[in-house]
Amino acid sequence: MALQWLSLVATIWLQSINGTNSNFPAYSSHLKKILSISQLQLNNLASASDAGKLLGWISGVAARHLSLRLVLLIGSILGLVGYGVQYLFLAGHINSLSYWHVFLLTVLAGNSICWINTVCYILVIKNFPLDQQIAVGLSTSYVGLSAKIYTALVDSVNILYLVSHICDMDEIK
Repeated sequence: MALQWLSLVATIWLQSINGTNSNFPAYSSHLKKILSISQLQLNNLASASDAGKLLGWISGVAARHLSLRLVLLIGSILGLVGYGVQYLFLAGHINSLSYWHVFLLTVLAGNSICWINTVCYILVIKNFPLDQQIAVGLSTSYVGLSAKIYTALVDSVNILYLVSHICDMDEIK
């Protein structure tokens, strides 16, 4: 029984850190400025994530034929590429991406959520056969925390960067 609850906690954490549905507003204004795009184009980027979710059925088909570990790995790679390249672009490590590159990365990132959620739902359903609805409800109810988790993480990294930069300046003096 402890493993059942541990799997539920693990899926809650996985969905919380992967629940990137609500993260776009956190960086969209910066994206709009860097790409010099209109509000309509920005709205289309926000819709691109949803368009990626329209292809979520592929993860369900894959879960029927592949191991859950492989489905999770595919979702992780899609998310790493989709969100990772966008992050590198926003952080200035990649100098030029076109609007359409960012659009496709957003579709890819949106689709990655489906792969990881598919694994989470299958695990919860298998581990809680008598209380499937409650367990799935609990696992998805924490998705709203993901934006706060990412914001806190970015703030922490920025603070560490500033502190290390200040320490470097003190050493120079």
